[in-house]
Amino acid sequence: STIALTDSKEGQQYLRYLPPKVLVIGGAGYIGSVLVRKLLNLGLHVVVLDNLLYGDRGIKDYLDNERFMLIRGDVNNVEKGLEAAEDVDAVIHLAAIVGDAAAASNPRKTLIVNQLSVTNVIEVCKLLKIPRFIFASTCSVYGHADELVSEESEIKPLSLYARTKAEAEKIILTRADEDIAPCILRFATVYGYSPRMRFDLVVNRLIAQALIEKEVTIYGGNQWRPFVHVD
Repeated sequence: STIALTDSKEGQQYLRYLPPKVLVIGGAGYIGSVLVRKLLNLGLHVVVLDNLLYGDRGIKDYLDNERFMLIRGDVNNVEKGLEAAEDVDAVIHLAAIVGDAAAASNPRKTLIVNQLSVTNVIEVCKLLKIPRFIFASTCSVYGHADELVSEESEIKPLSLYARTKAEAEKIILTRADEDIAPCILRFATVYGYSPRMRFDLVVNRLIAQALIEKEVTIYGGNQWRPFVHVD
């Protein structure tokens, strides 16, 4: 599908080849609700599969949009997955139990959602011949590193969260074939405003503390980690 996008600053028209219909699994979440807005603004049709564990605040503004469809269901429900993926051209898998603390508090659910669900999703893509599959992984798969890392760097996942994401990557890559082109994104720690806001993320938490309590609390102070804005 060819969609014309105009850059108002340069007055030039660009043609980009974009999938006309996209399924976003976990589209009501922190990242998903920002992504859905962007896809709709590009003129695409968007289907969201989400169990709405944290409500529909992130997507409620789109419920009346004729190019938007919400299917409430669990990522591990194959029937719901097939319903959501019908006639889509790309799948973006964002659904997960995110972060070390959340994963450690419910190891069984973390394994099911973060790792085992990927098998179902990739098989749905193969069955329906959906060519594009994007998976949200994490830079935590690298563990502690003393140097810059790349796609070729060895992974050393330390936490349950990181291990489930690393295993999910293996599942995707081993099941990929000539009919599906997966892309795995190892996100840094995300920050910034989202319609489904989170304050358990370190930058967001520090900003909230600064605004509300007029001071921030730093633990340690010598550690470093990469960040990426949700936008």
